[in-house]
Amino acid sequence: MTTVKDIYDFIDSFAPFTSALDFDNVGILVGDKNADVRKVLLSLDVTEEVIGEADRIQAQLIITHHPVIFRAIKSLESNALPYMLARKNLNVISAHTNLDLSPDGVNFHLAQKLGLENITVTKDGIAVGDIENPYRWGNFSSRRFAEFVKKHLDCKGVRYTDIPNDIKRVAVGGGACGEYICLAKELGADAFVTGEIKHNFIIESHALPLTVVDAGHYKTEDVVINPLKEKLQKAFDEVTFVKSQTFTDYINYV
Repeated sequence: MTTVKDIYDFIDSFAPFTSALDFDNVGILVGDKNADVRKVLLSLDVTEEVIGEADRIQAQLIITHHPVIFRAIKSLESNALPYMLARKNLNVISAHTNLDLSPDGVNFHLAQKLGLENITVTKDGIAVGDIENPYRWGNFSSRRFAEFVKKHLDCKGVRYTDIPNDIKRVAVGGGACGEYICLAKELGADAFVTGEIKHNFIIESHALPLTVVDAGHYKTEDVVINPLKEKLQKAFDEVTFVKSQTFTDYINYV
C-alpha cells in the first residue's frame, strides 16, 4: 500500500519541503497523510474543474505546484476549494518554491524544453544554458528567439524586448522571476525567459542590455508536470499518475 506520506517523502528527497521560501505554504495541505493512494492527478493548480476531474477518475490525491491554501483561512464556505476537496475526500500535496529551487525542478525542465545545452541551476533556482548548435548559425536575434520560445513552449503569444545582440546563452526563471534579470546577466546570458516581469524590470533589462521573453506563468511552469509525473511513476509502479487535462490558466489572446 502507498500512502500520501510515502509520496510526500519521495518528493521531499529531491525537492525538500524545508527549502521552500518563508512566504510559501507547501506539503500535505489537505487530507490524511496515512490515506491509501492508488491514483494521483497532477496539475499546476487546484481549480473546481481539477477537483471534478480527480473525482471522475477516482483519484485519491492531487499533486500541485501552486499551494491550494496560501493565506490564512478565516472562513470556509461551500465554494471554497479546500471545502470541495474535503467533501470529495481528496488529499493534496503542494510543492511550490521547493520545486522551483530543486536542481531537478521547474527551471531545469524549462531549460530542457527550450533545448538548451550545458544546463546548470543556481542556488536561487535560475537555470542557464547554451542555445543548441543548429540555432547558432547566423544571427539569432531577439525576435527570432522569441519565436523560438513561442514554438518550443507551445504558447499562443509571448512578449519580448528587442535588443540588438546575437543570442547564444540563455537564463530561465519560470513563473514570476522577472526580478532575476541582473543574475541572468551575471551568468553571462544574452536572453532571459520568464513567466512574469514587472515594468521596472523590463526597463532595467533594456539598459543591461538583456533580451527578455515573457512567455506566461502557466507555460513556463507547466513544463515540470510531465517530468514529475514520470519520476513518480517510476518510484511507485502500483500507483497510476495522470496529468490534468482540464487545467487552464483561463488566458485568451486577441
